[in-house]
Amino acid sequence: MNTGIVASRYAKALLYFATQNGEAEMVYAEMQQLDRNFRELPALRKIPNNPVLDNAQKAAIITEAARLNDDSEVSNSTQRFIRLVVNKGRAELMQFIATSFLSAYEHEHHITRAYLTTAEAVAPEIRERMLRLVRNRTGNAVQLHVQTDPELKAGFILGYDDYRVDASLQGQLRQLRRRLN
Repeated sequence: MNTGIVASRYAKALLYFATQNGEAEMVYAEMQQLDRNFRELPALRKIPNNPVLDNAQKAAIITEAARLNDDSEVSNSTQRFIRLVVNKGRAELMQFIATSFLSAYEHEHHITRAYLTTAEAVAPEIRERMLRLVRNRTGNAVQLHVQTDPELKAGFILGYDDYRVDASLQGQLRQLRRRLN
């Protein structure tokens, strides 16, 4: 079966389960943490397929990767769900399930994820203007992820849903080159 379909079904089941247990918001934060850790820690991506580790060890490591900070406990819903996925032999899907969960939660709660890339650090008033712009266009709450990329030289790139605005110097130079060729 298709990885995306399976991950989506597990994610929807987790969303339903967490909502029923009153832990949806906590699970959302934990899945954000887990998704971030899978993206940033290549060693974590190898855990699900590691034949040396048994299911309990795999579940414990993945659960630990979902922990928000050293002082917090992982929610009961997340712990039970990770054990279930690992015991069903689907541990290799956990990264995709986390990403699918985030999308399902954001869709259900009308949250738009937007990305702003700038050449330099963004002033708070510019960040607020971008938030307002996306909020006005989508009618949703906005979760803005800001990053810097010195290669842009100046300007910004704003993306959300299927919309992308490239107002960077680098993008304008690229368009000019295309027109001249």
